[in-house]
Amino acid sequence: MIPNRLTIGGILVGFLLSAFHGRFDVALVGFFSACTLLVPFLKGWLGGGDVKLLMAYGTLLGAWQLVDLWMGAAFLSVVFALAIAYKTKSALRHTAVPYAVPLAAVVLWTVGRGFFHL
Repeated sequence: MIPNRLTIGGILVGFLLSAFHGRFDVALVGFFSACTLLVPFLKGWLGGGDVKLLMAYGTLLGAWQLVDLWMGAAFLSVVFALAIAYKTKSALRHTAVPYAVPLAAVVLWTVGRGFFHL
């Protein structure tokens, strides 16, 4: 469970930083792009904390980076699920991977890649 104060704080920081840098439109589009993930949440495909975390990331990084994060985390989730199913020798359909874990890994890769200019 991802605490509300963490995700709401991330959203507010994203809006403040974008306003400070004159890129409020990028944060707004990123936030509303992440809001479209409320549909998978309502269908039970994503958790509420995951959607709030993606809203914070969308606000901080923008809509195009959000698509990269979402796709990368989806791919990494499959890799994690296959590894867990193999390790535990259980059926793949009975294997659950918290989405925040691969999402955080992809965020660290994306931010680190930009930081080190890779």
